[in-house]
Amino acid sequence: MTGIYATLIANASAWDSGNSDGSVGEDRVINMQIDRFIATQGGDQGAVAAFEQADEIQTVATFIPTVTSGNYTLTLNIGGTAVTTANIVYNANAATIETAIDTVCTGNVTDWTNGDVTVTCTDNMSANTVTLTYDGNSANAINTPIVTIADVDLKGGSTGAVTTSPQGVVPVDEVNEIAVYKGLPTSGNFTLTVNLSGESAVTTANIVYNANAATIETAIDTVCTGNIGGWVNGDITVAGTDNLTANVITLTYDGTSVAGANHTAVVITDADIDGGGVGDVTTVNQGVVPVNEVHELAVHTGPPTGGNFTLTINLSGESAVTTANILYNAVAATIETAIDTVCTGNVGGWVNGDITVACVDNLTLNVATFTYDGASVAGADHTELLANDVDLSGGGTTGPGAPSTTTPGVAAVDEIHSLAIFPTTTTAGVYTVNMDISGTGATVTANIAFDADAATIETAIDTVCTGNVGGWTNGDIAVTGGPLTTNPVILTFDGSSVDELNHADTTVYDVNLTSASRVGAVTTTNQGVVTVDEIHSIAIYPVTVESGNYTLTINVDGEAAVTTANITYDANAATIEGIVNTACAGFGGWTNGDITISGGALSTNAVVLTFDGSSVDGANHTETIITDVDLKGGTPATPAISTNGQTARRALAALTAMGAITSAPPPQGTTSGITAVSRESNPHLPAPGTLKALALQAAIDDSTDGMYTELMTQMGLTHLL
Repeated sequence: MTGIYATLIANASAWDSGNSDGSVGEDRVINMQIDRFIATQGGDQGAVAAFEQADEIQTVATFIPTVTSGNYTLTLNIGGTAVTTANIVYNANAATIETAIDTVCTGNVTDWTNGDVTVTCTDNMSANTVTLTYDGNSANAINTPIVTIADVDLKGGSTGAVTTSPQGVVPVDEVNEIAVYKGLPTSGNFTLTVNLSGESAVTTANIVYNANAATIETAIDTVCTGNIGGWVNGDITVAGTDNLTANVITLTYDGTSVAGANHTAVVITDADIDGGGVGDVTTVNQGVVPVNEVHELAVHTGPPTGGNFTLTINLSGESAVTTANILYNAVAATIETAIDTVCTGNVGGWVNGDITVACVDNLTLNVATFTYDGASVAGADHTELLANDVDLSGGGTTGPGAPSTTTPGVAAVDEIHSLAIFPTTTTAGVYTVNMDISGTGATVTANIAFDADAATIETAIDTVCTGNVGGWTNGDIAVTGGPLTTNPVILTFDGSSVDELNHADTTVYDVNLTSASRVGAVTTTNQGVVTVDEIHSIAIYPVTVESGNYTLTINVDGEAAVTTANITYDANAATIEGIVNTACAGFGGWTNGDITISGGALSTNAVVLTFDGSSVDGANHTETIITDVDLKGGTPATPAISTNGQTARRALAALTAMGAITSAPPPQGTTSGITAVSRESNPHLPAPGTLKALALQAAIDDSTDGMYTELMTQMGLTHLL
């Protein structure tokens, strides 16, 4: 770590120099390795994810109702600076809106660069929502107050509500961490082998054992220049205090040629180091995680009043197929049936409904979305579908709308575990391989000889998995490398019973290895697919409602859509959830509460549906539809935020991972609800100086003066304030 972290470490040593328990050594070992805390302390990794940074996304709804002329303005608040655009004409497209934002932010927002807020919209706000993504240097990864839209002189309607969309699964920059040396080297060299996605592996020239981060980065730049497509020096950022004799070195894959992708972990090789050996490599951040692709087909031009069109579906790894003729005004179910018909027998593993089609009414009035969420198509990149005009007619110049990809998929990956070589010379004995396979649990091999080759290890795994792992076929975990006396052993989870899943780390157990050996560490190189629970948010009424009823149409993946009984206009969350439970009772495996309802009533608060029960979690569902039965009343809508962006809160994440903080993270900028424990309550916590350093950094991360005092008080360290 560098910068403030290095300063905090120096302070931590001074703070603890007089500990009554003599724990100076413990304080120095930690070295503020926040990444290592998060990865290895055994804390709640799901809780730690709450501290990751995210770019805020806000959505401005379409006008209410149709607007025919006039202007509006947008007020943004970036980094504490509020700015309001000049008038924007009612039918402005995305580029015009973005230019208006750029104009007002230039010179007013610190470090602003045009395009720091990306604006997207099909056509204009009369027909479609406008999305603002805060992804530039001056605006990304911060919790941004919601944009305000003001009606200047709009005619025929008024502005819609603004919401902050839930964050989807997005690529992150991979981070590798090289541990400190084993032993105390005094001379010699090492090399690094860099293995980037889509490129051949390259190995650096010898790097002296005590090289600092800048020297290591230069060695990587030298070997990658001319060998890696699009490489720019610094595309892998190397950071660390001093050198590998005392501190970890981190490699962050953040340049344009390497960012947002899954790479094989860098390999460190001992060239001729004396007095010790190289440390292990850990992947702290994994790159891209797969999501389900979504294509959107625009409204027919014209629109037509008769005729037919077809759709050409081009799936990853399959030949393109074209549907039979589809009537110009076909509803979503008819379009989906046409796709099912042509894909059955032509697409491997196809099940009807693997592409979910959604559209209100038909393509003469509204866009249609195609979600690639079935087992044969999920989590992969597909070529965009094509709409073909067969004989559409009527309404002037007619034709099918243009398709667009709203959510690109990412190919799922097979998990890879790497078993490090024995850290000391081993001449006899046996070990076991302990696997924790998703859906099966702990699986332990029989004893394996210390010098067993890959084939022998694979046979031992096959023997224990046969009959214990559902659908197992010998070789489902491919083993390469070895023996562990000289080379790492690589386990690739690529067979049909184990591929594209998240498995717990494999461990190696020393049964009776000789020469005071201990087994090496295990590193997960590729993480398998991660699922999240879907959340739908229903905005508050855009006008004041005084009476009446509405219904909700729930469309759960793999089930027929159901519509609730009438829900009174001011029903609270519990009432809504009870009515949803009644409507969904016929779903396979349904348990009351599988869709959790919060918020409400819609007169004053958004209603949030969280698909978190066992019958619905971790799947893509069609968006919930709210239908006005007989609602009465009206004034303008109020904007609402559903997901906030935030800066990275790494010190808080480290304290959570080690067990010092036991509560969920408070909203950024506050200490509300935070709970911490003392070393007396949890003797496994590090020494007071380290806790003080982390508490101070947490306050710096959050720019919250009270955070430091609050944490120090709760951890019983007021004597160090």
